[in-house]
Amino acid sequence: DDLGRFREWWKGERKVPFAPWTSQALPPVAVPMPDRRALAVLRARLEDATGRVLHRNFTAFVIGEGPSPRDETVAADGRTLRVLRVAPAAPSAARWSLRAWQAMDGRKQNGAGAGFFEYRLAWPKGLRAQDVAGASFVAELGAKELFGKDRVGAGEVQGDFMRGKGTHDPGLNPNAYPMTDATRYPSAVRVLVNGSPAGVFDLPDDPADHRGLLSWHAQKRDGKLSEAGSYGTLVSATVPGTALREAAATGEIVIRLEVDESLPGGLAVYGEGAGRYPLDPSLVLTLRR
Repeated sequence: DDLGRFREWWKGERKVPFAPWTSQALPPVAVPMPDRRALAVLRARLEDATGRVLHRNFTAFVIGEGPSPRDETVAADGRTLRVLRVAPAAPSAARWSLRAWQAMDGRKQNGAGAGFFEYRLAWPKGLRAQDVAGASFVAELGAKELFGKDRVGAGEVQGDFMRGKGTHDPGLNPNAYPMTDATRYPSAVRVLVNGSPAGVFDLPDDPADHRGLLSWHAQKRDGKLSEAGSYGTLVSATVPGTALREAAATGEIVIRLEVDESLPGGLAVYGEGAGRYPLDPSLVLTLRR
């Protein structure tokens, strides 16, 4: 869902008639959808009478329309949460050693090499630091390899690959995003909230495959692809109490995402319309009341 939580919303079973060499449509299945923004995956499994799996398939549903509220109070698991969201394409400051740019119409923000993105959020008016039992910063983040197509002045693919010509750079094609394979491209991100460290998180790769459902869903029907199938890792950083008290006093929260020069693997920040998880970078405040 829009807080990055995995849930099973529904499970069902039905018997289907079997006859050899038959291909026909089965009666439709009524599936209840989540009551909040989510990426719902319906997984189907066909078994014989002994429980042997004969077939598997899946389809996905994107639940929700339009951008989520920037500031929202929600009830979850018996708790009251105040969720502050920021769009990935709206950093207040950024600096990267190689390049910074957007993808998928701003649904994804990229920085290559070493550097940082900084985001600023307004502290909710009237909310005291002592009213907050705890807080976490939740975001989908990934490493970011600088492919040939993203290099300034890299040129275009020349020649026919099938005839042994061209540059032999699979990332130079403007529609390309090399799929997940055995070769990893790792990075690591340091999260700071109002200058206080909130953790360092490994980003094992810059993957792209069918798990990046929202990145596939975000593609325009214009005959081109923009980082299709790419996705990141769900990161949850516990925010120190000192940072919360400073935010309540100053009225502002500053979240800084840094990639060090020692492992300049870049950073991709995914929004609710891209990647694997339907959430924007979010500060989640758990309230005492």
